[in-house]
Amino acid sequence: NYIARSKRAKTAAVTAAALPCAAVSAPAPAPTAVSASRSGSQSASGPFVLAGNDIVGDILANYLGATNTAGSYNALVDLYRGEVHAALTHLYDGETDSYNVAAVKRLLPGVPLKVVRLVRRRQGLIVAKGNPKSLRTWDDLLQPGVRLVNRECGCGSRILLDEQLARRGVSGAAIEGYEREANSALSMASFVARGAADVGIGAERVFHQVEGVGFLPLQDEWLDIVLAKRPGCERTVDAIAKLAHQQGLPV
Repeated sequence: NYIARSKRAKTAAVTAAALPCAAVSAPAPAPTAVSASRSGSQSASGPFVLAGNDIVGDILANYLGATNTAGSYNALVDLYRGEVHAALTHLYDGETDSYNVAAVKRLLPGVPLKVVRLVRRRQGLIVAKGNPKSLRTWDDLLQPGVRLVNRECGCGSRILLDEQLARRGVSGAAIEGYEREANSALSMASFVARGAADVGIGAERVFHQVEGVGFLPLQDEWLDIVLAKRPGCERTVDAIAKLAHQQGLPV
């Protein structure tokens, strides 16, 4: 009864809309996990559609009988276009030094929403084991001879890198390998592990999943789920809270 899907990059309105920052800026209460019956979270208009490419999204989708493959940016665009009921997102905004609020305001103007904070985790540099290039900071990516493997456009890790570069007044062209893309975190880490690249951007969990890499944390991030306010929305929120409480969600 649950469907999760993705689209390729689309354009979306970027006009700011009113959204109470408290909806996502305050830490979530202790996770309360999603154990809803499938019929209980069924949309009044048909199957519930979830978008967002993340291991947490995979867990939610699998629990609800779905697959999950969209990036954070495209997931919000799908939600704005009314093609999905909910979107997982971890989008950093350099101007406010915060996660998700700014992107939700820009990409979903005028849409009544419910935002649930799910997981706090660490993002940083995925480097070769032993960190032979001695990379420690965002600025180190600009050193000559440092080869990056990037993530695809619309991915939260890609946007984090782009925002950090923008804060420093430089473009991706300043980094060797910026145009080379991996379409998953595991693929990115595998590039680094086999010596095809020196560094990628990703969450700490990738370090525990791929041998031959190290992790250098640079900042915390928040993963949120954004739901359009429709009939059944509150039941779905309660279900997600129940799953998180009973099983926990990976960081």
